Amino acid sequence: MQLSLSESPQMREEVTPIVNDEELAIRNKPKQGTGLWTSTWRQETQDSDWIEWCRDNNFGNPDGKYWHLLTPRSDINLYVIDCHSDLKRLFDLYLWDQPYLAELNRQFERMFPEQKENERLKKIFLSQVGTEIEREPFMAAIDFEKLSQAYDGIWLTEQGNAATRLSFPYNLYSWDCESILWFRWCFERVKTIQPVPALEGQPKITHVYHWQNDLVMVFDQFGGQMPEYQGPFEEVEAKIKAVYDGPWMQGDYPAGKVWHKGEQPSKMSFIS
Repeated sequence: MQLSLSESPQMREEVTPIVNDEELAIRNKPKQGTGLWTSTWRQETQDSDWIEWCRDNNFGNPDGKYWHLLTPRSDINLYVIDCHSDLKRLFDLYLWDQPYLAELNRQFERMFPEQKENERLKKIFLSQVGTEIEREPFMAAIDFEKLSQAYDGIWLTEQGNAATRLSFPYNLYSWDCESILWFRWCFERVKTIQPVPALEGQPKITHVYHWQNDLVMVFDQFGGQMPEYQGPFEEVEAKIKAVYDGPWMQGDYPAGKVWHKGEQPSKMSFIS
């Protein structure tokens, strides 16, 4: 089940054909108003990942819009991004040869030629993708128009979002959360529901940081620390796993740097 938000009480049962956009290419999004964006309905919390992201970031007033539950057909064909390798394959197959980004890449290489030989970046890429870094463009765009000829849409899963939000050399940082971009109408049922108020009260884990010094910091949806879940990794791992199955951020605490998000938990081998 998918949740779509709109300004209209009636869901328009058609999708504007996808169009590439030069200005949005750097954010790996198509032209605004083309395609259809949804996020998976979560029955247990009566919302979606997009609703949660909007509320947490005070963005877009999701509670002031109309909520439409969409039931996809069983024969849909989605390109699924569940890990960084899926994203790399997408760029291998559907890279948009965009002149503006090509010029930015040339300027970047003239300014920072040593980045291609940076050993630290090579190690990060190897840990995320499993292969040696190749001579990839620093900035690249997805050819959504070409992709729409082969698929009904593209699905960034919750795990895929964690793996590609801060990944290198490609990322989907601007997608923000689990979501599907539909290229055509693929639904058999539509049901409009009232917005469900956010569940207040008990704090819940939304962000987990596992630092290089092996300490873990945990934050709730209100931005507050949760001391009962914080401490050395081996002491708090099981307690966190019991109530949280999302991504863990990995980084260097003294430097205040987060390298990337990854699946967890397991004892991490940090990159030095």
